[in-house]
Amino acid sequence: MGKKSKNSRKKVQRKSRQQRRKKNIDDDEEFSQTIEACNTCTDVHILRSISEMPSWCCTHNRIIFAGYRPITLSSWQTIRSLFLIHNETGNIWTHMGGAIMFYFLFQHVCRNPPDTRSMSRVDFFYLCVFFFGVFVCLFQSTLYHLFSSHSLKLNKLFAKLDYCGITILIGCSFIPWIHYGFYNSPLLQIWYISFTIICTIICVMFCIYDPFCNPRYHHYRTLMFMAHGFLVFVPAIHWISREMNNDRSLLSLDHRAHLLIFIQGITFLTGSLIYIFKLPESIYPNITIFSLWFNSHQLFHILVIFGLVIYYHSLILIMKMRLNNPNCFVN
Repeated sequence: MGKKSKNSRKKVQRKSRQQRRKKNIDDDEEFSQTIEACNTCTDVHILRSISEMPSWCCTHNRIIFAGYRPITLSSWQTIRSLFLIHNETGNIWTHMGGAIMFYFLFQHVCRNPPDTRSMSRVDFFYLCVFFFGVFVCLFQSTLYHLFSSHSLKLNKLFAKLDYCGITILIGCSFIPWIHYGFYNSPLLQIWYISFTIICTIICVMFCIYDPFCNPRYHHYRTLMFMAHGFLVFVPAIHWISREMNNDRSLLSLDHRAHLLIFIQGITFLTGSLIYIFKLPESIYPNITIFSLWFNSHQLFHILVIFGLVIYYHSLILIMKMRLNNPNCFVN
């Protein structure tokens, strides 16, 4: 038994050394590719093709053949590229523009609260939860697309933050709905909000796990985000089925909220499928314009912003229903 245990330990140690050696070799190759890319050209005005870039910089979408910024290892040069045209310009500004738009929308909500009979600080807090998730997601996505070509280290760091931001947005989007949807059912509120938070924490743990952040697993990450959305959608299904027996005078407003949340779900699903199947650049790989504009990632960003606007309106509708008619809903 002693010899067997020693042999098994030696095998484990040998395998561990081989894995570390392989990782070091991969890191050395990535580092040498980065240095070679930096030595050729660091002017952010001169765009490069995919063949001139290190492999880690373009593994998310190898159908984008041109428009890459050079690897500069300079934060100032990277920030300068914010105002230049390259294959990340659309990705940066779709989410940065969305963040600016929601900032002004939040300021409008603070100065002109929705027309309700009574809005407590708790009710307003849950509305702020949604805006918090939006800001975290859009801001971290903007940073990732801006600094993705800075260096391998920042690429990996901001990629993790980007994935975490998506997960936080999904969780923060459903928590206000649960609060207003089960306004007179505190136990259901606690149960579903806890369920949503647990799912979000689990997904965040996956997002910061190094092997899971490998670009080759981007399909699985997208499927995880979709599964997370479907899981926390369970309270919405419960809410819709429960509201069928409510006061008919509220049905028109009720159905509008149902319709908006359904459209929002379809919008997010469509954007995810476009991102997974790399449409339209996978169908027309030789059309150069898709390297800079209207590629799958940019369309995904636009649909996300569109879905968030729809979701905001559905949230305002359900909030008005609850606060203006607090006693018209079954427990």
